[in-house]
Amino acid sequence: MKPFRDTLRRGEGPWLWIPTVYFAEGMPNALVATVSVMLYNDLGVSNEATAFFTSLLYLPWVIKPLWSPAVDLLKTRRQWIWTMQLLLGLGLAGIQEAKDTSLKNLKDVRAYTNLPVLCSIPLLENTMLVKRKKRLAYLAWTAAVIVGAIAVSAALFYHVQYTA
Repeated sequence: MKPFRDTLRRGEGPWLWIPTVYFAEGMPNALVATVSVMLYNDLGVSNEATAFFTSLLYLPWVIKPLWSPAVDLLKTRRQWIWTMQLLLGLGLAGIQEAKDTSLKNLKDVRAYTNLPVLCSIPLLENTMLVKRKKRLAYLAWTAAVIVGAIAVSAALFYHVQYTA
C-alpha cells in the first residue's frame, strides 16, 4: 500500500478524479435549473410557482436513498436503465399525444367549424424541404460524433497522462 502523501504528490488515487466526477454530475442539473427559471420568468409564471417547479428538479436526489437499495437488490443496473429509458420514452410519447390538439380527420374539422367540408388537401412536402431536413440531421449527427470523439480523446489523454 502506497503512503497517502505519495499518492497525493503523483496525482494518483481518487483525490483527483472524484471531485471532477461530482462536478460533471452536477453541471447538467445546474444548467437545467437555471434555464428553467429563465423560461418560467419569460412565460410570466409567479416566483412561488417557479420556485416550486424548479425544486421538483431535485426530487430524484432527495428520494435516492429510498430507491437506490431497490436498484441494487432487485435487478442489475443495466436492466434498470433499459426499463427506465423505455418507461420515460413511453411517458413522453403519451404526454405529447395527449397535448396534441391538431385536427386529425374530416370529422374533427366538421365538429370544430360546424361547416360542411367540400374537400381536403393532402399534406405534400416539398422535396427541397425534405432534402434540407436530411442535411440538417446529417450535420447535427456529424457535429455530435465529432464532439464525442473530442471528449473521448481528451479523456484518454488525461488518463494516459496522469495515470501512467
